[in-house]
Parts: sequence; C-alpha cells; structure tokens
Amino acid sequence: MLIAAGGYVINDWYDQRIDSINKPERMIIGNGMNSSAAIMYYGLLVVLGALIALYLAAHVQNMGLFFIYPIAVFLLWWYSFSLKRQPLGGNLVVALFTAFVPGIVWFAEREGFSQLDSAYGIQMRQLFIFYMIFAFVSTLFREIIKDIEDYKGDLKDECRTLPIVVGVQAAKNIALAIGFILFAIITYWLLIQWNELTGWLQLTSLLFLLLPNLFVLWQAIRAKTTEDYHNCSQWTKYWMIAGLLYLCLFLVIR
Repeated sequence: MLIAAGGYVINDWYDQRIDSINKPERMIIGNGMNSSAAIMYYGLLVVLGALIALYLAAHVQNMGLFFIYPIAVFLLWWYSFSLKRQPLGGNLVVALFTAFVPGIVWFAEREGFSQLDSAYGIQMRQLFIFYMIFAFVSTLFREIIKDIEDYKGDLKDECRTLPIVVGVQAAKNIALAIGFILFAIITYWLLIQWNELTGWLQLTSLLFLLLPNLFVLWQAIRAKTTEDYHNCSQWTKYWMIAGLLYLCLFLVIR
C-alpha cells in the first residue's frame, strides 16, 4: 500500500503540467498540496515502506526479500519520470505491478500451497494464474485507454505514448484486441471450471467477469471523445473491482 501510495504521489508530481491540461479540476498537487510538500510526503511514504519491508524480511529470516522493495520503488519512479512517456513501456510496467499483487501472495505462501492436497492445490494454482493474467491484461487495456484519454496533454508535453506514435484509432484497435483476448481467456477459464462451480458461482462468473468485459468493450468501440474514453477507463476500473469481489465470493462459496 505504501509503495502504491508513493507511486501515485511521484507520478502526480511529474504530471503537474499534463494534468493541468487533461484534468485541472482533479489535480491535487498544485491545488490542495504544493510541490515541496508532495516530495516530503513521497519521501515519508518510501521510508515507512522501507522500514516495514526490512522488518518483514528479518521476521521471515530472509533478508534477500527486502530488495524487492527498492526495486519496486525504483521502477515506479522510473515509470513516472520516463517510461510512461514511451509507447507501451509504462503501460507494461503498471500491468506487471498489478499482476504482481496476487503473484506476491502466491510467492509468500508457496510453502503452504505445496502442502495442499493435489486436487485443491491445482485448483488454487490455476485460480492465482488466472488472476495474474486477468490483472495484467485488464490493466494493460485500461492503460492504453487512459493514454487515448490523455492524448492532448501528453502531446503538449512531448510524450511518445502509443496514441501519439501510432495514432488514436490504431491505439484504440490495439486496446480492443487486448480486450477481446481477455474475453477469450475468461471464457476459456470459465469453461474448464464450469462443472466444478456451484450454481451461484456460475451466475456470479457471468455477472462479475464476462458481462462487464463485454460492456467495457462496447464502451471502447463506441468511444469518440475524451469524455467517452474517460468513462470507458472508469468502467474498466469498476470491472477490475468486480473481479476482485468475484475472487472473494469464489473463496467463500466454493
């Protein structure tokens, strides 16, 4: 949480000029917080996170794990400073970080997973792999949609995001292709799991995963204006939240 919070702060700090064009009414740094205070806040978050990471690494008696933290902090800074201004580079970093959230749970509890009986252990492994793929692909889709939404400000700041390099329509087509790939992945996962799911889980699978995917794709297909792309980005966020809720329901109802 502290890594993510620090990442948001440093990203907003670097994006002050862009945000003043793309979303002046939603700016925090420059409105409710000045630049110096933002940097101090960022430093505090990074230091607190480092202390917690150091404590956890010592607690599990594996100090090598501590170095995950500075690598994550550096990558988020690099994303804000440079990568997000390049075609796909920043998009892929954010998508990887999102996929790493369920991945780190699997990594941290790998010994516990190895002690599960074979059938249940295989199902849990498949679930985590599916969620890592879901998180990665849905985030990549949303990042490209956001780049299209922020086209004007990014262009003025001389960024080279995907819509600027290949054009808005081409970037939109790439996002749609990614969205349809995810639809195919979700459909495949549900088909192989269908007979193992209860009636309630079959229903929630459709309501929380498949139908929101189709709705977001429909929003992206019909998007033309900046506001349309903003709405599509927001609906994608709600869809990702629905996916997390589905995971909770899966673990409770299953």
